[in-house]
Amino acid sequence: MIMRYCNILLVLLVLFIASCKDDEQPKPEEIIDTVEDSIPIILYDIADFSLELISDTKKLPEKIVVTANGNIIGIAPHKDLSNSIVMGTDSYGAWNEAYSFGGRIYDIKVDTDGVVYAISQNGLLVSSDNGNTWVAKTFTGITWGKDLTTATTMNISVNNGKILLCRNWGDYSGNDVFYSADFGTSFSKVFTSNVQENRGTVVSDDLYYITTLFTEIHSSSDAQNWESVYEGVDIKGVYFDRTDDQLFVSYGGIGRRSENFGKSWTVLPSSDIPLLKMSNGDYLSYFRTNGIYRSNDLGISWLPLSDIKNYIDAIVEHKDRLILN
Repeated sequence: MIMRYCNILLVLLVLFIASCKDDEQPKPEEIIDTVEDSIPIILYDIADFSLELISDTKKLPEKIVVTANGNIIGIAPHKDLSNSIVMGTDSYGAWNEAYSFGGRIYDIKVDTDGVVYAISQNGLLVSSDNGNTWVAKTFTGITWGKDLTTATTMNISVNNGKILLCRNWGDYSGNDVFYSADFGTSFSKVFTSNVQENRGTVVSDDLYYITTLFTEIHSSSDAQNWESVYEGVDIKGVYFDRTDDQLFVSYGGIGRRSENFGKSWTVLPSSDIPLLKMSNGDYLSYFRTNGIYRSNDLGISWLPLSDIKNYIDAIVEHKDRLILN
């Protein structure tokens, strides 16, 4: 009889311990939240390309840019801070709100002389002091035609106050490109497409590019009179290095580089083109299936930098270090 009671007590004890462990486990939704918020912050030292994982639990903004004076700023995720613009610290673990906006912010780009632009649901956000303070500009000359909150993506390209603003609905109609020559005070529609993912590049005052999934066109007359460059597949886009006037384009499986704003071209061995230029003069590119590569010969050859093959949202340089998000 005593043995029987002991066995019963032992079973009850085991069940009690198991229930305590169950109580300590996170709920399913908490596990999901933890996974979503765990975004690695990876640093590369540009001098010797050594790797340092400084955090795998910190949240980073959706997009990150570095301003002329070295400020690092970005867009807070849509579920946090109502898509505020936030400014980071050198530890990259703390992000302080620089501007609060009650709607979605889609893109952020750095122009010259400390000017930064961001595109939001309701208009253009402009900072003239490297992201420390912001002013909202209401769009002039743009008729949206649909509820802007349903836009899938919006992106901007800026260069010396000239802006190409691309709006994409995620379907096959009304994907428009708007142009401003006056620092975003007024816009005019310069292109519309029934193909998704319009993306613009302001190269200079008289050279502009627009790419879609299947088309690449350019204009050499103040964003007017567009001419077709290529129609087909395998368009990787346009990159312009305005520190050295190097223009890269890639379409049809062929990369090209121009040193004279597209008047003549050098065909490159690879279809891959730079994502950014580092302070040491090397270009950086991201090969989705092979990792991250750098080129020290203007895109002719690419040297492996990292075998990281997961999706990378942003690569920027800050204080001689590469930040991979």
